[in-house]
Amino acid sequence: ALIMDKRIVAAAPVVGSPQWLLPRPESPHLHLEKLYPVAILSQNATLDTHIPAHYARDFHQALTPYYMQSPERLRYIEYPNSPHDLTRTDWQQAWSEAARWLAAFLITE
Repeated sequence: ALIMDKRIVAAAPVVGSPQWLLPRPESPHLHLEKLYPVAILSQNATLDTHIPAHYARDFHQALTPYYMQSPERLRYIEYPNSPHDLTRTDWQQAWSEAARWLAAFLITE
């Protein structure tokens, strides 16, 4: 959706991958140049064997040059002690972080 709909100004995926397993041309990792200035917060679990964290980690690293003028619009959090199903504490933190992120970039005065 971030690639196709320019109305989207912020995203906060939790335990997701920007690199799709099926070979689809819409996979976000193939369109780095189209994402800025969307504010993107990704949160993943280091111990996840279903959706390896390195996909999102590498994605954020690759996006860094595109966000040089507004680095605050790009953030990555990884939970080192969680599997795919985040621990209760990490789950609560992930949703708090997502809510703060979206509020910061969606609420305008």
